[in-house]
Amino acid sequence: MSIDRELIRRGVIVPDFKRKKNNDLSYTFKGRYYLSYTKARAKARSLNLQGASDWKKYCYLNDALPHGVPESPEIVYRNNGWVNFNDWLGIKVVKKLINKRNKNKSNTKVIKIKPLDKVKNYKFSKLASKRLPNALNAVKLVGNLSRRSSYEYSDAEAQSIIKSLSKAMRDLRKKFK
Repeated sequence: MSIDRELIRRGVIVPDFKRKKNNDLSYTFKGRYYLSYTKARAKARSLNLQGASDWKKYCYLNDALPHGVPESPEIVYRNNGWVNFNDWLGIKVVKKLINKRNKNKSNTKVIKIKPLDKVKNYKFSKLASKRLPNALNAVKLVGNLSRRSSYEYSDAEAQSIIKSLSKAMRDLRKKFK
């Protein structure tokens, strides 16, 4: 029995296993072996995730990533094919051309495909629920100025307040039509 085998048996040294030449783990980064960029990207796309945040959640919640796929592909493959998370996860992006008066120049605008109606409605309801109570409270506070026992004012001053509020309401109605 050789000395190395005895030391391995006792646990003093760890055996160094030689990798097969046909092994899929062909890319090394900081001493770890990973799949090549295209193979790892194919495995990541098979998970059907919808963005970088979903990828980070998946990596955090699942201990077992697909074999040979790094948790941080943007770091591992940064100089070896990395584009962005949309490319990594297979999210399709639509490019829309915007034509201006000068037809020689055309700008491209990148749009992610998402249900925008739901997003816009959510923003509207969120902002309306914050702003409307403030507006109603402000009108109520202006209405408190009408107490003759606490304040002294002329009829012209009162009419100017009512006119300005009425004008603001007309403008608001026009905007919502």
